[in-house]
Amino acid sequence: MGEMIDKAKGHIKQAAGNAMDSDELRGEGAMDRAKGAVKGAVDGVTPMGEMVDKTKGKVKQAVGRATNDDQLESEGVVDELKGKVKGAVNAVKGAVKSALHR
Repeated sequence: MGEMIDKAKGHIKQAAGNAMDSDELRGEGAMDRAKGAVKGAVDGVTPMGEMVDKTKGKVKQAVGRATNDDQLESEGVVDELKGKVKGAVNAVKGAVKSALHR
């Protein structure tokens, strides 16, 4: 919900900035729209998903090695990396939220 509010607020400020020929308002509007876009991009990435993917990946790798199934082992590597990427996104998400609340 906050994402839509920030985007709408940004559009309004940019329109007002254009109407009043105010670079300051246009800049604030662009910043609000960017905040909304960032909030929307990081929603849905949860710490639980990170742990699930990492664990699933490690299990697939172990089973793949034990059964000589290279494809399953490779899928495990991909799943584990996906979990690590989600972890990095969560770290950025936390930093962005902290920066937005200053």
